[in-house]
Amino acid sequence: MVTGPAIELQVESAVVPDSPEHCLREAEECDRLVGLSRTVATRQILQTVAFHWRKLAERSADRVSRRASRPAAGTMTVARVLVVEDEPLLAETLCDLLLGAGCEPVGPAGNVAVALRLIESSRIDAAILDVQLMDEMSFSVAYALRARGIPLMFLTVCQRRHLPVDLSDEILIEKPFKTPMLIETVRRMARAAS
Repeated sequence: MVTGPAIELQVESAVVPDSPEHCLREAEECDRLVGLSRTVATRQILQTVAFHWRKLAERSADRVSRRASRPAAGTMTVARVLVVEDEPLLAETLCDLLLGAGCEPVGPAGNVAVALRLIESSRIDAAILDVQLMDEMSFSVAYALRARGIPLMFLTVCQRRHLPVDLSDEILIEKPFKTPMLIETVRRMARAAS
């Protein structure tokens, strides 16, 4: 039978793993508390998680270096697009697509609080928002963007009928999306903002 502390550790590591090493430490602690020996399958799963974390870190570093190699400020106006997405791999993919389209991603923000901080502290020309972010909705982010006159679109599995009535006129692209359509929509929004 699993005890309370072990369950809490499992939930914490499943929701917010800091790193592959953190995942391994938490799994070892769960095993210790529950008294289970580590199986080969568990070790393989943890190695796979660690591998994907490293790949994600490499992609992020590559994205930062590509940003650094952009033309100097003032030589070209680059649309800055806020990315609000809680799924890390999709968020990185969106940032890569934006970079490839000549835009500069802002974020990604995985929750409402981070998105609102980025809106306050960054120049943003357009925004891509997932509707459902873990245990919260991104509507307050949409309202903050609207108040500043920043065009936005929802990129989500939700349908238009799930949006509040006063946000139902915003652009909505359903997941899975077609890349050319997404990029063209972002470009139109950025042109409208300038």
